[in-house]
Amino acid sequence: NKAPKGLIGFNVHPVKCARKGTHAAWLQQVATPLAGHHIPCFAIMACFAAPLLDLIGRADNFGFELSGAGGKGKSTTQRLMASVVGPAMEKDRGYITTFNMTHAALDEAMRVHSDMPFIIDEANLFGLGTGGRADRRAMRDFSFQMGSGVTKGKFGKPNQEGYRFIFVTSANEPFHELLGQAHRDTANAASDRLMSITIPEGDAGVFGPLPSGYTSYRQFTLALEAGMAEQYGTAMPKFLSMLVRERQQDEAKLLNKLRARIETFKQHVGVNENNGSDVRVAEAFGLVFAAGVYARHLGILPRAFDCLGAAAYCYTNYRSTVPVRQSLPERIRAIASRPETLTVDRAALPTLSDEDMDRIGAFKRVVKGETLLL
Repeated sequence: NKAPKGLIGFNVHPVKCARKGTHAAWLQQVATPLAGHHIPCFAIMACFAAPLLDLIGRADNFGFELSGAGGKGKSTTQRLMASVVGPAMEKDRGYITTFNMTHAALDEAMRVHSDMPFIIDEANLFGLGTGGRADRRAMRDFSFQMGSGVTKGKFGKPNQEGYRFIFVTSANEPFHELLGQAHRDTANAASDRLMSITIPEGDAGVFGPLPSGYTSYRQFTLALEAGMAEQYGTAMPKFLSMLVRERQQDEAKLLNKLRARIETFKQHVGVNENNGSDVRVAEAFGLVFAAGVYARHLGILPRAFDCLGAAAYCYTNYRSTVPVRQSLPERIRAIASRPETLTVDRAALPTLSDEDMDRIGAFKRVVKGETLLL
């Protein structure tokens, strides 16, 4: 039978896009408690930006990396994203993909996640896992391939396939640090495609102030996980249904609204329009903001979501931690505030090994109440 005019039929992945519960319950148990927690809010908003890439005319994909120490909520944030589309708490039959895959498997995964969020855990499994030159090259190539969305060429198949998606990874070591000694232009281009959001080191991790009614962040996380175990996969289908309907009714009007919100974000954060790289990055964060506002308008996200606050926080986080994005004063302040930077006293200089020197990287000394970076 032919599908009715104006509708497109496709097969939903039976595992990755499984549903449980209701959208109303997902809002109550999973999404609404996140209001005011900028990193998880931004991650969930990014899910709804993926289906808008084609509409907005973005030529390339982009991704975000959640980087930081273990136990700070990186995996929880990815599960929260997964709950938008499918199972979040299932290790082997859930929505999240692992980096532990071959290049052929990556090509297939890109196809499966076309126009959807592509959530990938365990970045340390990519490459050789040594942190050496081979790993830097592997991650650099990964960011470029995911940014293009184009599969690798194969013998006998000259036509490569291309897919649109937004990808989110997690790692202990920030991508820009893994690039290490890569050429500045190469590092800059790679960090345009995979943008690091550094998780704060305090007890809160990805979260903001501890919500009332909870005695610890662990208790709060367990409540979210209990919600995700029972409520998942309902938000994205509802969003897509409304998106298709509004796009069919007046695509130009919808597109103009999205573009206006992207411009609003760019004006809010301040962007050098003469720097193409800076514009691309700001427009990526701006699209996530626009998608969040649109999903909130449709009732897919709770009204309490501060979309501008979440997007601006994560944009500033990225700008302030990636060296190629910092001015010299910003870079000096960032080095001085690193927990690894060692404060020294001339009267009691420490004895350090080569490994210690590599880990510390910089020193500071207090002289007459002023801190000097050495």
